[in-house]
Amino acid sequence: MRLPVFLNGEWIDEANGAALRCDDPAIGQGVMLVETVRTYGRQVFEVHRHRSRLEAGLDAFGLPRQPRGLDLLTLPQEVVSRLPGDDDVAVAVVVSPGPSGAEPTVLAHARDLPHQTYRRWTHDGLSLVVTATSQAAGLPRTFKHRSRLNWWLADREAKAITPQAMAWLPDVDGVLTETAAGNVLAVRGDTLLEMPRHRVVPGVTAAIVRELAAECGRPIETAELRPDDLASVDELLMTSTGCGLVPIASVRSSAGLLWTGSHRAVFNELTAAWSARFGHPPN
Repeated sequence: MRLPVFLNGEWIDEANGAALRCDDPAIGQGVMLVETVRTYGRQVFEVHRHRSRLEAGLDAFGLPRQPRGLDLLTLPQEVVSRLPGDDDVAVAVVVSPGPSGAEPTVLAHARDLPHQTYRRWTHDGLSLVVTATSQAAGLPRTFKHRSRLNWWLADREAKAITPQAMAWLPDVDGVLTETAAGNVLAVRGDTLLEMPRHRVVPGVTAAIVRELAAECGRPIETAELRPDDLASVDELLMTSTGCGLVPIASVRSSAGLLWTGSHRAVFNELTAAWSARFGHPPN
């Protein structure tokens, strides 16, 4: 499927290429903000929350909240409206300071969602590997950016241990944080545990799940978990824009199995609450 790409006010067929200038800091330094949304029924989901997180990055970069005068609330849906077919997709909006900082670069493009992978995760559970590669110290975690080298290295390390696994990165002090795809939540007894917010990107889907858990009357606490603490955990879940909410089946490290679980009571409860609120399941 040939997809339209938005670049600095122009719509380009991806077959013809959408090129950034070599002097753009996105190319020379990897300086890019990114926000990825997805659709349900071809409607962009919770776009207001995504725009708020992107605006936090724009503020940090010293860029206008409407770069090039664009309304980042409507741009993703405009990308979707130009797509053929009726499949749900993900849409990424990327912003850099632009060449010489004169005017921001804005790129938006769509990609297919890996529905088969999401169904496998929901059915079988997701496998995670706690890697030796840690979170990058000094990089901001209050918004999403494209400084992802440590994630790429961590996922390569994880797949060398379990081919279909995803990396779960520890912080530099060993406290567990998040995956490249999203936030990890734990369940201990009746309580939903979330990782400390200063250690992870504020997840849009994680915020929704916290609201659903509160509506279900489930206590929510913050916990600094290390690999040895997983023995006391009953369930693990991952939240992500793409897959919504999926259960985690196992956690390993290079030393071996750290945790395995088959309980899904909280996952099932939150999935039902999600469906009741939005009229569709998480993925």
